[in-house]
Amino acid sequence: MSDFEMKSSLRERINEVNWEKVSSPNHDVDDGIDDYGDYAVIDNFMQFPEELLDALLSVPGDYLEKVAEASHSEVGKFPFGLKEPGVNQLIPQPYLTPLLFGMYKALVDTEFVPADSMVNMEGEQMKKFISQLPEYSSTVGNLMFDGTICNVGSDIPSFTQWEHGGMLFLEDHPNSEFNLYNFEWKGKYYSNAEDIMTEDPQVVQDIAEWLNDNATAKEESKVYEAFKESEHFIKTRTVEVKKNRLILFKGHTFRCLNYGGGDDLYSLILGMNPVPKSEKQQGNELENNEFQNDDVYS
Repeated sequence: MSDFEMKSSLRERINEVNWEKVSSPNHDVDDGIDDYGDYAVIDNFMQFPEELLDALLSVPGDYLEKVAEASHSEVGKFPFGLKEPGVNQLIPQPYLTPLLFGMYKALVDTEFVPADSMVNMEGEQMKKFISQLPEYSSTVGNLMFDGTICNVGSDIPSFTQWEHGGMLFLEDHPNSEFNLYNFEWKGKYYSNAEDIMTEDPQVVQDIAEWLNDNATAKEESKVYEAFKESEHFIKTRTVEVKKNRLILFKGHTFRCLNYGGGDDLYSLILGMNPVPKSEKQQGNELENNEFQNDDVYS
């Protein structure tokens, strides 16, 4: 290196992001929630969707797509576990704490979570709750594009391990849609896994065996295609993919994103489990007192 060359510092190579700002939701979404019972749609959810997208794209993605492309080309398989469609990024949950709190508030507004959870939105309890919320949440970036490789069966409607789910679209994509499904079994229809679990144990076992054989990811790989209705999965709801639109749904609901090709599509996949109840909530339950919201958080 000559005397005239300047060596850049490591800090200059780090993308320092104001996550508190870019992950802030709009404060006036309460009146804009379209609640359909088993799912809800909120438009214009984020204050700065373009800046959020730029920040998320700066987070490294996993390398599975590269491995899947090579493996699919050579042997037509992906024998290294689950390969979902697209490139995934594991986004550190604390980066998106404001977004997660906005999602939680929307879950309360839609009564997806109990009304006594409003206590988590006031005073000192809110500060404690916000610090805990990322531990009970999942934030995964997903980029869909033409030609992405996935396991056979990984594109079939499924449910998550999270109590509540969400998808935030950060681009318009008229060729794609988010769908909910009913699962049909011998003339009965089930919108989620919880409905199945209420059946006779033998029926539950029969359905579980069928799902395991026909609706789970296999070792064989393929080029992704949007899912089409089948004999057992009947489409019941369709939501258009729009920029800055958040879709909330119960985690055990059969659902999938059907990417129609063309332009790339970036989505943020969200999951959330209940945060353990505070002493105040437990006390309210024991005393059977009605909680009054003081609108500290707006």
